[in-house]
Amino acid sequence: MRCALVFVALLLLGGCEQKRDVLPEYGTLPTHAVIASARNLETRGLLWVLPGPAQPQFTSEIPRELAVAPVVTILVHGYNTPPPKVATYFEGLISYLREDRHHAIPLVIYDWKSTARHWEEVPVQEQMAYIDFLSSTVGERLGGRIPGLPPGLRWESMQYTADRTQASTTAVEGLALLVKQLSGARLDVKVIIVAHSMGSQVVIDALRQRAEEMSAVKKVVLLAPDVDAKVLQDEKLTSIRHLDALHVFFSVHDEIVRMYSRVANLGFPRLGATGPSDASKVPAFVHIHDVGETLGTSGVHGRYVTRDGAAAVRLEEVLQ
Repeated sequence: MRCALVFVALLLLGGCEQKRDVLPEYGTLPTHAVIASARNLETRGLLWVLPGPAQPQFTSEIPRELAVAPVVTILVHGYNTPPPKVATYFEGLISYLREDRHHAIPLVIYDWKSTARHWEEVPVQEQMAYIDFLSSTVGERLGGRIPGLPPGLRWESMQYTADRTQASTTAVEGLALLVKQLSGARLDVKVIIVAHSMGSQVVIDALRQRAEEMSAVKKVVLLAPDVDAKVLQDEKLTSIRHLDALHVFFSVHDEIVRMYSRVANLGFPRLGATGPSDASKVPAFVHIHDVGETLGTSGVHGRYVTRDGAAAVRLEEVLQ
């Protein structure tokens, strides 16, 4: 029985990883944007996801409209975004840009391998198997509970850690490859990146680790960034020369990064809740936007990527 439980646990833990060569199932594709997928980066490289007669088509060849575009905007999603959620993640923000502000610059949704699922999204049978695993392996018989830490929180911590690992590794590689492909198609292309939540970690790490490949990036916008509040003092960031501007939007009312993410990151303050730890030491190209009053006090974290949230922070003005 114990071996069976351990086996189930391995399946659960391994469930954060897709089978190596199975293409993601996106379902409905976004109307006004193209998905660039890094889900199969290790086996197939970066793939463009295009509409097909019956189902989405995957190709390594950059779409023509992007190959000739002088400016491209890349949208980078955050934590807890498996394939079926990708198309709708920025739906409100895209509607604001396209329909309300008539933003004509091509939009690319960069899909890195986020596989996290919230505890309430997990089927009951899988929850019970996870609880049985905790009861067995931890050596306690408290319904899977560790004193002060219910199984749901342990699950969330495991899922967050898995996504965070992807955000700092394969997601960085894929984003650098995407920017390089865009700049290779047209040498004078200018790339703008808008990232939300943990997507900001992907962008920050790409700028620090892959500066040369990211040289076409001229503007970065971080919405509710789930990164360390001290990150803008990093020497690798302060020495960047190709960036014209890096905009940071934060709110003290963002409970996701103010509380939950801070706990998951050993108590260190998060940029999306506090702004930079020392604003006097950030580079001149960094612009800080405190939207604590603008976005209200509830549901702040997700509101950034809604239609009314994007309008409230005047996102289009920043992207001009």
